[in-house]
Amino acid sequence: MTPFLSGMPASFRDRKLGFWNIDPQPPGLEIDPGGTTWSDFIGCGSSPPSFFVSESVLRDLEENGIEILRKTEMPIAKINAKRLQKESPPKYYILEAIPGIARAWDLMGIQLDGDGQPVPNLMPSPRPEAIYRTSSWNGLDLCSFSDAPQTTCLICTDRVKELAETKGWTNVQFLLLKSTTS
Repeated sequence: MTPFLSGMPASFRDRKLGFWNIDPQPPGLEIDPGGTTWSDFIGCGSSPPSFFVSESVLRDLEENGIEILRKTEMPIAKINAKRLQKESPPKYYILEAIPGIARAWDLMGIQLDGDGQPVPNLMPSPRPEAIYRTSSWNGLDLCSFSDAPQTTCLICTDRVKELAETKGWTNVQFLLLKSTTS
């Protein structure tokens, strides 16, 4: 089994594995026709994961002592972009981070069950903007949610953002998160 699926809810994991069993496409990334350069981040329309990172991003993180949980190489199965067919692609990976920050579900207006977990079928639509509890943060520069099984949704500090700017990572966007100290 693909490592990043191991912590997912069984229903999601079973659906994903079931689809992969009948999908006639070769495993790996399918690059869209419009691409003109190999970027450091490639988005994925059928998440999770929602993106893949190049080997240079992983090297930059490692050289700067920024911990990750796991990396899983994702091969490129098909390149539909004519310009990119002429170039050797970098290796791409699914990047997972150590769980390290919790969401403030109560402050987001999300109904919780008896264990303090959100009730999935009672989530408002559209979903409210996430609020994070800084008091729950583990102090790592790169982490994922500590209150969910998905380790591919990454949260980072300004240190990682500054590294991205210094190294010139391409096709990446950073969003400022709302937080509370409670």
